[in-house]
Amino acid sequence: MTGWQKYKIINITFAVLLIFLLSCKEEAPPKIVVAKVGNSVLTEDELDSLLTFAENKNKYREEVIRNWVDSEILFLEAEDEGITKSADYLNLIETNKKKIAASLYLQSYFSEKNNEVNETELINYYNKHITDFKVPVQAYVYNHAVFKDENKAILFRNTLIESDWNKAVNVFSGDETIILSTSNNFKYVHEINSDKVKIVLNNLELGETSIIFEIIPGRFNIVQLIAKYEKGDIPDFNFVKDIVKQHYLSTKKTKSYEELLQNLYSKYDVIINR
Repeated sequence: MTGWQKYKIINITFAVLLIFLLSCKEEAPPKIVVAKVGNSVLTEDELDSLLTFAENKNKYREEVIRNWVDSEILFLEAEDEGITKSADYLNLIETNKKKIAASLYLQSYFSEKNNEVNETELINYYNKHITDFKVPVQAYVYNHAVFKDENKAILFRNTLIESDWNKAVNVFSGDETIILSTSNNFKYVHEINSDKVKIVLNNLELGETSIIFEIIPGRFNIVQLIAKYEKGDIPDFNFVKDIVKQHYLSTKKTKSYEELLQNLYSKYDVIINR
């Protein structure tokens, strides 16, 4: 057998092997079509994406599908009636194109901004705008623990009374019977979902720990009142740090937006005739 023949056999073998491997390659699963209107289709993946939108958060799957179908058939009918070629339609498209582009630009612009703030900045902002943080209604600051075992709840409460909240939480860290453990909750009265918790808090002295009580059967609650504020009171910074941060970042964003527009007015030589 000549060298050329060997070479030819190797090439043929390689080609056959390649064809075999390609034929064995697993094909991508076909997309599942949930609904179809004319040439438009709604796939399962696209439906899953629609269901994540905020506007569809509380809607059932069937309702989202029906809304998609309704939208498609109305568009087709509008197209058939010549609406998509009208001046009004084209003007709206052009206006919305600009709004969408501007919105995406601002989203990108602010996402690149550093939103990290240190505590000194927040304290300075809090002190400078302290009257802005007056509570509009009664508010509480409290610790709250919930157990599914009453004996463990009793042990937790005893530990808490003999020491403090942090030590009690550390002692029961990892215990499977503890369902909830939160500290320094700052809540306006209307934000507290349980009427029973409201009543218990209202009857506690500062620093006092409640008796064990049930909101629902088999769930044993313990609360400890840290602070109570009446309408018009100003909470301590440590209790409203998150609220202060939200205010501060919102103020920074507004200032940054105004500076951006000022720079863009100069960049694009804006003239407004009055």
